[in-house]
Order: sequence, then structure tokens, then C-alpha cells
Amino acid sequence: MSSKGQNYQLPFRYTFLAGSFAGVSETVVMYPLDVIKTRFQLRPVSVTSQCGLISYITKVLRKEGLRHVYRGITSPILMEVPKRATKFSCNAKYLTLLQQVFGQSTVTQPITIMAGAMAGSTEAIIIVPFELVKIRMQDGASLYRTPFDCLKCIIRKDGVLAMFTGLEATMWRSSVWNSGYFGLIHFVRSILPNTENKGLETSYNFIAGALGGSLSCFLSVPFDVVKSQVQSVNGSHMISRKGLYGSAIYSIINMYKVQGVSAMYRGITPILCRYAPGGGILSLVYNKTYELLTEYDLQSQKL
Repeated sequence: MSSKGQNYQLPFRYTFLAGSFAGVSETVVMYPLDVIKTRFQLRPVSVTSQCGLISYITKVLRKEGLRHVYRGITSPILMEVPKRATKFSCNAKYLTLLQQVFGQSTVTQPITIMAGAMAGSTEAIIIVPFELVKIRMQDGASLYRTPFDCLKCIIRKDGVLAMFTGLEATMWRSSVWNSGYFGLIHFVRSILPNTENKGLETSYNFIAGALGGSLSCFLSVPFDVVKSQVQSVNGSHMISRKGLYGSAIYSIINMYKVQGVSAMYRGITPILCRYAPGGGILSLVYNKTYELLTEYDLQSQKL
């Protein structure tokens, strides 16, 4: 973010709007890789290890077509508005709150990490029903016609509370991802020189976001694997049959003991392919939108 953006505090509605626009932009561009990621996480390790990313994408496109790769995108598009808006706007609010709590005049690295984790926990509560529908629609075993059909079937079969299946794993995943993402962005931007060059500023935002997205993936993937499997079409049957899933932490420990490290990082390649550039897109679009809205708000105050 430019120095001007850092020195001016936008109203909440504008940070909400900037986060929403950034999230939808990233989703539309990167969604196919999210589908591939989910498929990888729901397949046995032995099968996944025998099939590379490119060959699997080719296989899916040949068998199901490009249109099917965007199947279920309605749910994440609807989710992205509250998800990314909550991510960025709550992160900004928590940064201010934590600065006051710890008596800091500037944002420090620990405060950035804590604010990211808090924003992730808040975000998780809002997005878990959307995530559940998205995972069910992306699952190769899914027979649902539309996201709305999926939603109706879940509620009719298991009740309204079933919409929060996987909440704990989602909270862990989002908290870890956000703390890593915002924490590394803060660190990278702190070591890069300040600049008034718009092109260089854009590059810095993208680089910081891409690095933040990459680190966050390595930290949060084990929780994401657990979340995907618990929320899948056969999630409840897998839990009762294998006894793998209790708390998210227990699930990861047990997964490591039973299936090894490769199971914990199932789907890491498509995840990195999505969230490295995706994290850059998020940071770039958010900061650019934030800057434009700052200029608009300042101009409005002069009228």
C-alpha cells in the first residue's frame, strides 16, 4: 500500500468493498485450480502420487470439459464477497485494536500475525456453509445439479446445523493462512524500499502477496486437507469408518501416523499454483482498489 494509503484510514464500507472486489477477481481467474486441488485432496495418496498435475488437468478437461471445471463456482463467488471483505476489513480493524491494546504507535510484526489470525477466525464462521457447498459440488462423487440443490439436500437430510460441518478445521485453516499471509506481506514490504513509482509499487504489492500466499499454503494445507475430507460427499462415512477425524489437530497427527507426510500435503502443487499468483492478485487488486477509493473519499470530502 502506498504511503498515502497507509496514512489515511478509509471508512469500513470502503475496505469491505475493496476486499470484495479483490476476492471475486482472484476467484474468477484461479477457480479451476481450486477444483483440481479439491479432487487431489479427496483421492487416495497412492492414486494421487501416480498422477502429475498437468496430466490430471488434461484428464479432467478431456473427460468433463472446461465448463465442468467451473462447476459450482456460484457458491465461491457468493462466498468471496463476505469472505475477502471480512478478511481485509476485519484485519484492518484488528490491527488498529491490537495497536491500542499493546500501546504501539506503529504496526509491528507480531501484531500483524495476531490480527491475521483473528481475521481468519472471524472469516471462517461466515464462510463455512459456502465452503461446504463448494466442496460437495467439486467432489467427483457429487450428484448435485446446482449449488442450491446441494444446499437443499444437506439441510433436508442432516438439518440446518449440518451447514457448519468442518467449522473447526475451517477456523484453523483460515487463521493459519491469514496470519501467514498478512504477516509475510508486512515483512516483505518492510524490507522493500518506499517508492512513489506506481509501476514499482504495483510490483511490490504483487510480490509481497505472492510470497505471502505461498508461505500460507505450506502452513495451512494440512488443515485444508482435513477440511476437504470432512466436508466431502462421503465425509461422514469416512469419519465413522476410519475413525481418522476428531479435532483438526488430532486428525493431522493421526493422518501423519497412518498415511505419512504426503497425505498431509495432498494437493500442494495445485494449491501453490493457485495461491502463489492468487495471493499476488489479491494483494494487488485490494491495494489498487483501496487507493482509488481513498482518492474518491478524499475528493468527496472536499465537495
